[in-house]
Amino acid sequence: MWEPPLPDSLKNNHQQQTPDNHSPVDDTSLNSPAGKRAFILLWCTLLFMGMGQSLVFSTLPPIARSLGMTPMQISLMFGVSAVCWVFMSPKWGRKSDTWGRKPAILIGFAGFAISMVSLPTVVYLGTISVLPVAWMWPLMIVSRAIFGIFGSANMPASQAWVAERSSRADRTKRIAAVGAAFGVGNMLGPGIGSLLAVFGMLTPFYVVTVLAVLGAVAIQAYLPENAKPPSHSNDAVDRPTLKLTDERVLPFLILAIAAGLAHATQVQAAALYFQDMLHLTVQETQQYVGIGLMAGAGSAMFAQMVLVQKLNPSPRSMIYYGLSLTAIGYTFLIFADSFSLLITAMMVTGMGLGLLRPGTNAAASLSVSHQEQGAIAGIMGGIGAAGHIMVPFVSMNLYAIKPEYPFIFTLVLILGIMVFAAKNSTVKKSGMTRTAED
Repeated sequence: MWEPPLPDSLKNNHQQQTPDNHSPVDDTSLNSPAGKRAFILLWCTLLFMGMGQSLVFSTLPPIARSLGMTPMQISLMFGVSAVCWVFMSPKWGRKSDTWGRKPAILIGFAGFAISMVSLPTVVYLGTISVLPVAWMWPLMIVSRAIFGIFGSANMPASQAWVAERSSRADRTKRIAAVGAAFGVGNMLGPGIGSLLAVFGMLTPFYVVTVLAVLGAVAIQAYLPENAKPPSHSNDAVDRPTLKLTDERVLPFLILAIAAGLAHATQVQAAALYFQDMLHLTVQETQQYVGIGLMAGAGSAMFAQMVLVQKLNPSPRSMIYYGLSLTAIGYTFLIFADSFSLLITAMMVTGMGLGLLRPGTNAAASLSVSHQEQGAIAGIMGGIGAAGHIMVPFVSMNLYAIKPEYPFIFTLVLILGIMVFAAKNSTVKKSGMTRTAED
């Protein structure tokens, strides 16, 4: 069958990807036994990170409220982390293109571990009056900033490591599986946290820290890094600069912002929303919202590990179905007046975001060359975190007026994005763009 010739720019990229030039494509495929083992290792370590994040979202808000902190102060802790993530994630993605993926992944785990151990330590020292209460909030913000600055290196480097070792046919499934690691972690985190809380409310944080350290040791020892980064002398030639305004990725950045805001609004407001709607105590809130977050994460995991792996849908289909389910889930949240309806809303929204976010990331990855995988992963990761910046200033101010208002605002936004995605030509061709890999 005749195929149109590749443009010269793509021919050059193709030539740069030959084994003689030490391109990532000559590294072990994830379909090989060694590649599968390495992927499982990376997947498990990302699971620990997901566990830690779900613990923070489910446990920190009621604890902080009991210490006298306002919803705005609580949300700002997440917002500061998100700001750092937005600015640093693209930088770490580009650094992984030059340093290699493994060093960036290890830096990410180091930042995650330091943040996870420092946050409960600050709370503990404050509750036993060793640390002045006035210092607690600033130090908790510093702890979250450490996660945003250094923890943001993990996901773009991991996603790029997977993308450059996957064929175009498998990339959507592989990237979805990377996202599923967080989903499983998010699902397990609150449940494991509830079990470990019998030894103390802060014990789960320290356990996750130990798991993160063990994961980093395993990554250092067993994760292969055969791909050689380009030399500094040829860096400008071998690694093109990827701009936010690039027409190949701009529509996916818009989708990532919407998905990030939807996710951030849900997880940041969930604990307070459950507590206010169901009139719960701090301990009850921790249990109930833990179940809710587990239900949402379980749905996301089902979407990514079952539906995507079995059906192998196009990124475009994942985007369209993800937006639709997210809109339905937010509609349920607005009208939820019972625990069962709240759980249903979390499950439907989780399913939607479980399709939307990896679909968007896969579409963006498929739109660029191998040399740009680290850059695009970093940009998408950073932009996706932008939603957590908007929540303190938009959603939480709306929450102070009426608890349902943040969800109404997000629903209207998602509906607008659905119209945008239906009309945008780049989104409609998601996963079909020719690159040097073709």
